[in-house]
Amino acid sequence: MTFAYLGNGVYTIDNEMYIINTYENNFFIIDSKENIGNSELMDILEITKGKKPMYLFLTSCCKSVSGGAWYIYKTLGTRIIAHYPDSVNIRHGECNNLTYTPVNVSVELKGYINYVDNIKVINSKVPTSGSVIIKWKGFLFVGNNKTLSPYGNEVKYVCGVNGCIKV
Repeated sequence: MTFAYLGNGVYTIDNEMYIINTYENNFFIIDSKENIGNSELMDILEITKGKKPMYLFLTSCCKSVSGGAWYIYKTLGTRIIAHYPDSVNIRHGECNNLTYTPVNVSVELKGYINYVDNIKVINSKVPTSGSVIIKWKGFLFVGNNKTLSPYGNEVKYVCGVNGCIKV
């Protein structure tokens, strides 16, 4: 198994995907990985004690964070959340001239700030115009975003496709 508990109900799988356990024992996945397989699905189900996660947030349409979304959707039935216009690219399976298996986006976010079950989603527009960062209990999930503006003193960890760092 390749997952670890980071604190405040947050887990990481391979330092690329993240799972949040909310107040209501609902589970949310943040990003998928390009080469996802049964090992990662087993990790997800072990973390959630067999409960299927409610949603998979995709922080952008980039293949590195959205490329495996179809597999999670197909095997677990987890609904996909993405911000417009990246949501359109995810439905077509293409972003930045790279292709991957398309997947249905169940919830399409619009606007600068959105909330899903007390999880704050901010449209950062970097590296794509529909990219988001996700804020939860001292964690900032940034996907492929490498340029960050200040998001408050309460942020203790910044997590993305290359792992988490303490700030």
